[in-house]
Amino acid sequence: MKTKPEYFDNHWWLTCCKCGEWCIVGDEVVTKITCSRCTYIKCYNLLSDEEKKKLVGKVSPKNKKPRGWHLYKIFVASNGTVYHHGKEQPELKDTLLPTKIKRKKKIKKPKVKYETELFKLAKEHKEKQKVRKKKL
Repeated sequence: MKTKPEYFDNHWWLTCCKCGEWCIVGDEVVTKITCSRCTYIKCYNLLSDEEKKKLVGKVSPKNKKPRGWHLYKIFVASNGTVYHHGKEQPELKDTLLPTKIKRKKKIKKPKVKYETELFKLAKEHKEKQKVRKKKL
């Protein structure tokens, strides 16, 4: 059974033969298509278990170091690893206490009022112009 692509939204569209998702095709002549998702799944299933583990693998835990830790003169991580200007110093491991990180408090900015001096001057100027136009 041949399927014909449909033309709408300035493109030729055809449904995937595996999952039925609509995909854009290049020409009216195309009769069958497999979407990128189905192709990816098919390729992934061809891999061996070892290759799958290498490809996906375990997700490493997020780095718990603060922003800019590599800029500190000496930074000691919570596990005892010592860094000097961002470079690990294995001979100093577990010799210093972990660095205490001082968090800066967020400063609340006052809400800016729209009626600042500049806007007041602009309003006065417009009023003067209106008065001049009325006089003419």
